[in-house]
Amino acid sequence: MKNKTKKIFAVLIIFSILFSTFVFATEENNETKIEPRTAVSDEGISNETQTYVDPETGEEYDISLLNEDKDDYYEGDSEEYIDGDLYNMDNSVDVKTDVNGNVFVMGETVNFENIYVEGDVFVLAKKVNFNNSIVNGSVFALAQEIKFDANAYDVYALGEKVIFSENSYIGRTVRASAKNLELNGSIDANAYITAENLVISDVRMPNEIDKIKSSFDNVYSIYVVNQFGSSKLTIEQQSHITENALENYTDFDYIIANDELDKLKEKVFAILDKVK
Repeated sequence: MKNKTKKIFAVLIIFSILFSTFVFATEENNETKIEPRTAVSDEGISNETQTYVDPETGEEYDISLLNEDKDDYYEGDSEEYIDGDLYNMDNSVDVKTDVNGNVFVMGETVNFENIYVEGDVFVLAKKVNFNNSIVNGSVFALAQEIKFDANAYDVYALGEKVIFSENSYIGRTVRASAKNLELNGSIDANAYITAENLVISDVRMPNEIDKIKSSFDNVYSIYVVNQFGSSKLTIEQQSHITENALENYTDFDYIIANDELDKLKEKVFAILDKVK
């Protein structure tokens, strides 16, 4: 028990060092001003309207999705749950039970499968998978590979490879640093990203492309033309600005056809090899 307690304490120290000392620089009158990150707390949340006020920008965001019935977002096969904090350390850790508290886990492989966590999640591992789950708090993840297919208020991720799936939903902010980072899904507030290779798979507006290109070096935009047949969207949906804003945009670096999935992958990898 003493050794287990020491390990848990070590995990807490690691996370405290990694995630509590972030600073961000802003240029003012040619002088660099370093300001500590303002801690995000529940004080910015209105329980009546379920909006979140970003303390850094003052903008309001609707985060009601995370507070609706969790059964709408995953199918649980048991009514059992852990009433309190969960601590687990092993070579392979599978968290499959709802937790009415915080989660602290360490392992070579850690999987969160189809669960609801009322508090925060702290995970240290070689490989972490969040699948079809809801974290009603913040996620702090340090791993070689992180795949996030879940909902959470905030995500702080540090790894060699970090992937946010197209089904992921972040109610407030993402802060992530990785060698290879893929950003999909929805983020209601802001994303603070550091990566050698960053892939954003679903850009909808010209200003989004222009902003990314002006903010980073070696940015390449790829326009994929769908050739699988007519759209399944309604006329009203097809008329939405997010569906047609790029139709007259001509500043793509590459245009490829999405005719067959395997061929599409080959075309994308050929472009990646070319721009390396």
